[in-house]
Amino acid sequence: MSALKAEAKKLLNKIEARTSNKQSGQQPKPTNKPITKGENMSDKTQTPVYIEKNRNTDVMIGISEYKGKNYLNIRECWLDARNPGQRNPTKKGVSLSIDKLDEVIKGLQALQENLATG
Repeated sequence: MSALKAEAKKLLNKIEARTSNKQSGQQPKPTNKPITKGENMSDKTQTPVYIEKNRNTDVMIGISEYKGKNYLNIRECWLDARNPGQRNPTKKGVSLSIDKLDEVIKGLQALQENLATG
């Protein structure tokens, strides 16, 4: 269970850092992993956050644009061994309307509080 707590805290800290930068007008800090063509992110979107799931898979959290609307995109990406640094999105994931971001953050904070007290 401690590994789950650590991952939940790590995810929450990354999301909080990105939202506090957005609210203060600061630019988000770029991740150490570049966006690749396979990720289907437009130039207008922010650099996504990657969380290592295992040796071959990352979870990408980012903002994407589709038909003129912004979406919170949480998706698994597999790492291409033939092209180091290349991430290819899978069907495993979810896209939510960007106005659901506050609900997602509140839900993660509630989980973090439950893990800390439990």
